[in-house]
Amino acid sequence: MQQRPSTSDRLSSFRNLILRLSVERGAAYGLAILVAYALVRSLVGAATTPFWYDEVCTYIVARQATVSRIWSALERAADGQPPGFYLVERVFASIVTNEEVAFRLPLILGFCFTTVCLFIFVRRRSGSAYALVCAAIPLITSLFHFYATEARPYSLVVACVSIALLCYQRAPTPGWMLLMGLMFAVSLTLSYYAVFALAPFGLAEFALLLTARQLRWRVWLALACGSIPLALLWPLLAQQKKHFVALPFAKPSLSGIIHIYGSILGTTPTWGVAIVGTMSLFILGIIVFSRRNRTGTESQSNTSLHEYVLVLALLSLPPISYVLAKIVHAGLTERYVLSTALGVPLAVAYILPRLERRSQLVAVGFLISLLAVQEATFWKSHRGRLTRFESPAVSVERLVGSVGYPDMPVVVSDGGDYLPIIHYATPPMAKRFVCLVDVPASLVFAEDDVMDKELIILRSFAPLQVWDFADFAPQHRAFLLYSSNGSGGDPHDWWTARLVRDGYSVRVVAADHRQSVFLVTHFEETR
Repeated sequence: MQQRPSTSDRLSSFRNLILRLSVERGAAYGLAILVAYALVRSLVGAATTPFWYDEVCTYIVARQATVSRIWSALERAADGQPPGFYLVERVFASIVTNEEVAFRLPLILGFCFTTVCLFIFVRRRSGSAYALVCAAIPLITSLFHFYATEARPYSLVVACVSIALLCYQRAPTPGWMLLMGLMFAVSLTLSYYAVFALAPFGLAEFALLLTARQLRWRVWLALACGSIPLALLWPLLAQQKKHFVALPFAKPSLSGIIHIYGSILGTTPTWGVAIVGTMSLFILGIIVFSRRNRTGTESQSNTSLHEYVLVLALLSLPPISYVLAKIVHAGLTERYVLSTALGVPLAVAYILPRLERRSQLVAVGFLISLLAVQEATFWKSHRGRLTRFESPAVSVERLVGSVGYPDMPVVVSDGGDYLPIIHYATPPMAKRFVCLVDVPASLVFAEDDVMDKELIILRSFAPLQVWDFADFAPQHRAFLLYSSNGSGGDPHDWWTARLVRDGYSVRVVAADHRQSVFLVTHFEETR
């Protein structure tokens, strides 16, 4: 006869239940606070930060008069993302009046959704308390402090991958597999480089096939269907490759992989590699230890192995993508493999429960300290301008206005400066600001013709004063030249050197910190 539990046992079970419910509720409240803070902080950052070059490109394409014009711009390679991204931006721009917030809001919401998905994923595996800790980790990565408030698709791509993680955790349930395939497909309509994020899932399934002899055809079908947009959008991608054969700033390299880890984790390249390497070794140790100590739970061990492989593959996404990029002759930068940021909290979810209590407290305390220092720095830097927007054109217009010559055109030496300046410039000054392009010369001076080519295309889709130098020079024997790079070192700010080489007189007429304005005259005019 089975012995009935004693009163003390029942009381103990009741206390444990109450404690568990308290932890669950506290973690839910903690997640809500975390997401609310990330939302508010990101909105403040978005509202007070002007667009930079790439974001102005997003603005120009998304604000075309019709969807067919957007398609036409992408056929001409005016920007490098698939059309789905610009349609999302177009919708939000029609709803929110503040353009800095409108174009960044989808990315902010994407980050918040990623945080929630991580919490749900880890809670199922390790419990709510660990889930809350892991959900906070992305806040110390570049996914939060840069890409969550950048009007480019990368935060949305990570959000799609985080939803796919939840689906994969529930594989091979048909409904979840349908959603997983849909999320991969959506991610590829946002960024072509989202295809890199499919690799960890494929490797995890392959590991399951090898160890447990399980062929989950629904998972493979979801991965295959998720890649369909890449085939459908291939004509646009081919145009990108045709116009921009190689991106000098994104050439795959082994040293670049090291820098990617440092950038994503917000630390030095060496520390970034050390952190990810240590986590990977710990996960490998868990796999080896669990396989050596199986006692009648072989099926369960094999089933969980593919999840470990998924985490390892996410941590290893930069070198995996390096190999893929080399094979298909694609570029590789931090933002193309931002899903690596998901691997870190998932690895912590497996490592943290296996540490002793004191080590856990130290790790959590360290995370809280990092967040506190990071956020204190953010709010200190934004103190006094929470409700004030500083246009990048104001200081430029003031400096140019101080030198006189009101009728002269003002050439902006760096194309990367030109787009933000012209976007925020007052109408009278917008007519004066000019950007010069010379593709052969850009290869000589900057070893990079991408920006010049892109500006030539963009002038067909926006009111830009982008001139070919061969057409501009005969009509303007004297003009002003603005440079934001007074100390040198920026390869895209090369027009000063070019003009001096060609015999122009280049004389400083105004300077303010790094900014300089030059009076440029043709040598015939100086005689």
